[in-house]
Amino acid sequence: MKHESMTKLFICARESVVRKTRGQTMTEYALILAAIAVVVYGTYRVLGNNIGSVASGIDSALTNA
Repeated sequence: MKHESMTKLFICARESVVRKTRGQTMTEYALILAAIAVVVYGTYRVLGNNIGSVASGIDSALTNA
């Protein structure tokens, strides 16, 4: 009987840790996604309409390398 209660207590504690870890991981993914979105938006704002010419220049440089 005592062994069963200790086992249940251990399982509850373990499940609690697993739930907290999963939530933390989702938060980290959300922060990474937000950072990538900010970088992409900033790049778009800096390059503006010149994105096509920049991509062509990079393509030419890679082709000629």
